[in-house]
Formats: sequence, structure tokens, C-alpha cells
Amino acid sequence: MTKRKRTSSSAIADRGTTWARDVVAGKVVAGPHVRNACRRHLDDLDRGHERGLVYSVEKAERVCRFFETKLRLNGGQFEGKPFLLHPSQAFKLSCLFGWLKLDGTRRFRRAFIEEGKGNGKSPFAAGVGLYGMMADDEAGAEIYAIAAHRDQAKILFNAGRLLGIKPANMVAFITELIDAGLIVRDIDPIARRAFTLTVTPHGAALLDACTQRLDSHEDELLTGFTDVEKATFLDFLNRVTRSAT
Repeated sequence: MTKRKRTSSSAIADRGTTWARDVVAGKVVAGPHVRNACRRHLDDLDRGHERGLVYSVEKAERVCRFFETKLRLNGGQFEGKPFLLHPSQAFKLSCLFGWLKLDGTRRFRRAFIEEGKGNGKSPFAAGVGLYGMMADDEAGAEIYAIAAHRDQAKILFNAGRLLGIKPANMVAFITELIDAGLIVRDIDPIARRAFTLTVTPHGAALLDACTQRLDSHEDELLTGFTDVEKATFLDFLNRVTRSAT
């Protein structure tokens, strides 16, 4: 009897679309926004060409292979292990990098990704930054990690640094944020040759609006839980996060 040749997960054709079909078919439990994203993906596979959209399985799988063959996780039990993608992560990457306009540029310029603590958001975002900087065929690409406070931004920056990312020149992007009235730049009172960045009231209001949206999604996700169950569930997730970092 001939043994069947084992195929690596990276060789599986179009994992993003496979996961989207499983979600729409009810094989995978997902919230309404995720289900809608999957339906949009599948609908556009059929009719996207009418709006000048093209889906490249090759580009989608290329970014997935980059994660799984080039990146290594860090911290706790995952230290040094390959970044093996969850099917939902493959779907997100496939949407971001697989969908193109007719001129070859990416369809999506923004992505809103919301997940509970401990689901690997920081290493995932760092991996996206690394791919964009080194492997997406964009000359002079610059990658930025922005947050309300330096410590928050350093979470993603450090994740990227541990994965191998180099600091990028943030001057141009910071200038855009300043021009938009979201942050202000002042001379550091201690290190006079350095600058501090502070979120403006307008920037804080925008951040609050995003936070409220996140809270609303969390409430929707935990519908049916009692207050005690919510507290227990969130405490469990926090404990898992702490033990893994």
C-alpha cells in the first residue's frame, strides 16, 4: 500500500476562502461582523470583477507562507516556535493581501481587527508589519506602531523587534497626526534633544469612540452571560495571557 504524501499547511490552496465557507456554512461559530466579512469575501469572488476587483490566491498564500516559514514566536511556551496560522488568521491575511484592484494595488487600505486578550494580536500585527516592510514588493516601505501611550505602542514595537523588525522613520507619519490635530509634539523636559508625543483632546475623543465601539462588540459577544460569568470568563482569559507571556 502506497503511503499518502503529507502536505504542509502552507501548501493548502486558499485557506482564507476555505475558512470563509466554513463560517458561512455554520461549521465555525463566529459573530455577525465576521460572518458578514466572510459573505462579502465569497460574494466578491463571484461578482467582484464587475467592480474592478481581483482576488489573487497566489498573493494570499504568499503572505501565509511568509508567516509560517520566516517568523518565530516569542515568550513563554511559544518561544522560538514557528508562527503557524489559525484559519481565521489566514482569512484576515488573505483578505488584506489577496484582494487587488485592476492596477495591482491592494484593495484594502484599512483593517479593523478586534479580538480578546491572549489571541496573539500583537505578534500578528508585527508580522503584518514585517511582511509589508520586507516582502510586499513596495520600495521604501515604512512601518509604524501608534498608540495612546508609549508603553502601548512598545508592545507591538517590541513584538516586531523580537521578530526581527528594524525601527522605521516615523517623522512623516507623526507630522500627519500633528496636522490632523490628534497629537502634539513637545521637547522632552528631561532629554532636551528628544521629543515627547501627547494625544490631544481630539485624539483622545477619537480613541474613546473606538474604545466604546470595542466595548459594544464585547457586550454583543458576551450576550447571555451573567455578570459573574463575564467576570469569570475575562479573568480566565487574563490568567491564560499572563501564563503565556
